[in-house]
Amino acid sequence: MRTLEITRRDIDLAVTRAHRERSRVAHALLGRVGRWIGETLRPIAGRFRRWNAERRAVAELRGLSNRTLADMGLHRSQIRAAVRALQDEAALTQAERLVGATTPQAENLVPFPSARRARRSTVRGNDVEPIRAAG
Repeated sequence: MRTLEITRRDIDLAVTRAHRERSRVAHALLGRVGRWIGETLRPIAGRFRRWNAERRAVAELRGLSNRTLADMGLHRSQIRAAVRALQDEAALTQAERLVGATTPQAENLVPFPSARRARRSTVRGNDVEPIRAAG
């Protein structure tokens, strides 16, 4: 019968290999979990950033007077819709920049309903009353 001699060096070498293998497996697993978490949270974080930007813009516009809003072509009830339209236009512009092309729909975007009406009146040739100076 043959005896098997195992030295302290052999044991240390086996333990070191086992630790390396465990570390490799743990690193691979954590990398996958980390990527999954990142891919899951990225859209949520993007929606949160957009919501927060919208909330700040709406608050800033609501702080303006009715006269200032009217000068901008807005009514107080149109603030949220106008902010969303500008965000949509900015997102479309960013997407076009990434793609590198413009779409026919992007050229027809008008951010505010009142601006859309003004554009229609000039396109259709309707007469618009000019502002006259007093005097």
